[in-house]
Amino acid sequence: MTRRFALVAFAAAAFLFSASLHAHHSYSAYQTDLKISIEGTITKIDFVNPHVILEIKTKDGEYTAEFPGVTSLSRDNFKAYSLKIGDYVIAKGSPMKDRDIKRISLMTELRRPSDGWVWPEPSANTSR
Repeated sequence: MTRRFALVAFAAAAFLFSASLHAHHSYSAYQTDLKISIEGTITKIDFVNPHVILEIKTKDGEYTAEFPGVTSLSRDNFKAYSLKIGDYVIAKGSPMKDRDIKRISLMTELRRPSDGWVWPEPSANTSR
């Protein structure tokens, strides 16, 4: 009986965990077929999992830029110390379908023009 209970509990936990992962990674609220660029000054940095978040003050208001998690970014030249509050950046990603919500995700590029820093770091095999 104990073994059967453990098996059922494990199966239930696996199901619930997989459902929450699927829900977490839904981008249905974003216009995924469109990429926009926003330019402005970083006002807040949350370098934490599950997503790194930048708040960027633009001429159109405050935008939230949602990036992949810490581990993924760290492999691609984006460390906790890479950016600081006050940096002027250009971020490219998919906007929300509801444009009144100033948020972009599915990020494809982040640039700091002052020193040429860019994420993801261009490789010799990639042309941008």
